[in-house]
Amino acid sequence: RHLGLMLGRLAELDDADKETRHLALAEARADALILTGRNSEGAAMLRLLETQVPAVVDQARLLRKRGMALLRTSDPGRGIEALKGTLRLLGDGMPHSRWGRYMRLARDLVAAGFRRFLPGRSTDGRLDERAIVHSELAIVHRWIDLVDSAGFLAAFQHLAYRSAKLAHRVDADAFAVLYFAFQGMPGVARALERSAREVAVRTGDAVGLARLEIVLGGSAVLLREDEAAFAHLDEGVRLARETGDGYLLNFALSSRGWGRTMLGRWDAASADFSQAVVLAEELGTTWLAADATCGQLAIDTALGNFDDVSRSARAMLGSEVRLVFPVVEALASEALSGVAFLTGRYEDAVRGYERTHRLYERNRLHRG
Repeated sequence: RHLGLMLGRLAELDDADKETRHLALAEARADALILTGRNSEGAAMLRLLETQVPAVVDQARLLRKRGMALLRTSDPGRGIEALKGTLRLLGDGMPHSRWGRYMRLARDLVAAGFRRFLPGRSTDGRLDERAIVHSELAIVHRWIDLVDSAGFLAAFQHLAYRSAKLAHRVDADAFAVLYFAFQGMPGVARALERSAREVAVRTGDAVGLARLEIVLGGSAVLLREDEAAFAHLDEGVRLARETGDGYLLNFALSSRGWGRTMLGRWDAASADFSQAVVLAEELGTTWLAADATCGQLAIDTALGNFDDVSRSARAMLGSEVRLVFPVVEALASEALSGVAFLTGRYEDAVRGYERTHRLYERNRLHRG
């Protein structure tokens, strides 16, 4: 409200720097609209501003912000395209061929491993914009294609270790912890965890610390370290609440729900998924609601709530979310196949599981 009033007053002033001031105030107002959940309004304002700034790095920043805002609406596909457009604008588009993406993944992994032991020095705004976009695309591609997700993640880590911004290093180290834990190298993982935690605490990076706890909880779940998993996930949810970021809290609740599901704490997991769905609907982000609903499908199948499973799964198969995020279609198909198997319709179950397997394989999601 105050920024809107300032923009109105600015129009009345005879100021040589009026245009520069207008652009700064309008971008700040767009940021405020997005933070308060008015993502479509904020995105529209950013789109208008993109045509008014001459510098490529400024255009990229506005396009990146617009992409992240659109990701939080009911049309996430446009957000993903805007983020990829940001990379192309900065000359960092991913290769089109699958072989080219594999080569870039390998190159970025080697470069990230080398840069990890050198201090980040770059203050280049273009590099930081690229890092943020790669990080966002790595997260959303977990629902689309895991190989591409790994490619964006490796690119982010390479850029993060080059950047002077320590917040990037916290996230890069958190994901490295996950990798080394899976590779059976707990000593390296613990050293990286300590490094990331020290940086986050020193810089006051509450968001980075919350994400670190969530990632650590996820790795502990898959390593069957139950008590450590619950401790990390609970702390991640607590820290996410303190930040006031609804999207981070949704991610934390959904992650804890999946962790509790895998470790057999079904009642608690169901409560997490219910909270995540309500929060996602309040935020207007349908794909986050679908993610939590997929977790609830697994619990309801195990508990024998077959009517609920069938109703929710068929609704998801009829939604547009599955067109952007293939994992939603695969998980809904898997749930229906489970119901068929558990109710004695074995031929339907076999056909359903075969279809589900094809969906996972086609979208390179089977390893997840």
